[in-house]
Amino acid sequence: MLRKNICAVALAASTLLPAGMVTAAPVGGYVVGGDPVLPSENYGWMASLRLAPNQLSHLCGATVIDRRWVLTAAHCVVHEVEDGVFQVVPPSALNVMVGSNYAPVEDPGTLYTITHVVVHPGYTPNPVLKIVQNSDGTQTVDVLSTALNNDVALLRVGREFASTIPVVRLADSNKADELDLVLGQQWSDAARPKNTRVSGWGSTQTDGTGMSDRLLKTDLSFVPMDECFQRLELGNEWNFILDSPLNRTKLCTLPPEVIRDAEGSSLEHGADSCKGDSGGPLRAQDQLGDWYQLGIVSGGPVGKLTCGSLARPSFYTRVGTYYDWITQQVGRLPEHPITAPDIISDSPNSGTGSGDTGDGGTSGGGTTPDNVPKDQETVDLSRCNAAVDEDAIAHTNCSLSGADAGSLSWQILMGLLALMLYRIWRARAWRPGDKALIHKSCE
Repeated sequence: MLRKNICAVALAASTLLPAGMVTAAPVGGYVVGGDPVLPSENYGWMASLRLAPNQLSHLCGATVIDRRWVLTAAHCVVHEVEDGVFQVVPPSALNVMVGSNYAPVEDPGTLYTITHVVVHPGYTPNPVLKIVQNSDGTQTVDVLSTALNNDVALLRVGREFASTIPVVRLADSNKADELDLVLGQQWSDAARPKNTRVSGWGSTQTDGTGMSDRLLKTDLSFVPMDECFQRLELGNEWNFILDSPLNRTKLCTLPPEVIRDAEGSSLEHGADSCKGDSGGPLRAQDQLGDWYQLGIVSGGPVGKLTCGSLARPSFYTRVGTYYDWITQQVGRLPEHPITAPDIISDSPNSGTGSGDTGDGGTSGGGTTPDNVPKDQETVDLSRCNAAVDEDAIAHTNCSLSGADAGSLSWQILMGLLALMLYRIWRARAWRPGDKALIHKSCE
């Protein structure tokens, strides 16, 4: 699997607004450097989120956490349909496939319809900045929310999963703290441990292309948060991914070793989650040998390699931080088919997503854009093409498709990015060293 991308982040200059746009990169398929999951291995809790209008194509990974619920990433189901305008994919456009290690649909009995989509209220795909113009002509910038913050969502299925489908074990707050400590003590840059495991149907290529028809798995190295912060944020004027070395909403990994070709020559990259792995699990064993899901595949910084970088960590949503929120949602029937995040305006059909945000932080800083539509509209998901933009932050999903083009073309995306960068330059809100992100889904 390869690592996720967060799409292009740009900063707009206003008193209080979402910072630019994290352009949705395609949600892809599988793990870079992964090995096939064998039938004898019990990965029955592994789920594939599918797009019903697109011939049930794979969109993201997910995990079965209850007889009627799966856990995934928020960016898999919240898409930016135009600059600053976000919509939740309706349940009618989604299916979940459970009980098969193969990507092609071979048995309709493995498909489950979705009745409810619940997104964490505080989910913010892009960094949210407060930019203050000072009387002396300078600017003060506060990062109110980082990119892909609170990147967690839940999907309820229309019927109970088959009795043969197991439930993944989630790390609660105490178990997450325990694993953070144990795994963190194992870290050594000189001898990286293989102490976490990611699985999915995502891209197997470092450029984020390609799809695996088999469920793959690979072992990764857990990176302590202070080390991850140094690698992603140290020296940057603003912190767009991690707010501090003490961040408790995300986790990080790096490849444990270099992948070599058949002749033994270095390919200069390692194993990683990648496009299409978004929403899938990062797991680890405790000291008793029991496996727990401690992370949800979320994103990573963009570079020459979309996935598999030996130096730039991938990041994951920390399950233990959101455990109480997850269990609270699973324990009740949602009032509306869609419970939208606070970045989307209230709508009679969507639900507000208001209420307790759990331990996951604030609810987006009250920065809902004025141009967000009041009514939920159908998201055009007729096509889903894997694409990668080296200069952008992207998640591991597919780019949203337009009705008149093969996909929301990268020429258009780059045009939008150029316009945003121009606005940033005019506002003098961009500095060298600012980075872009990618998430690992297919949109």
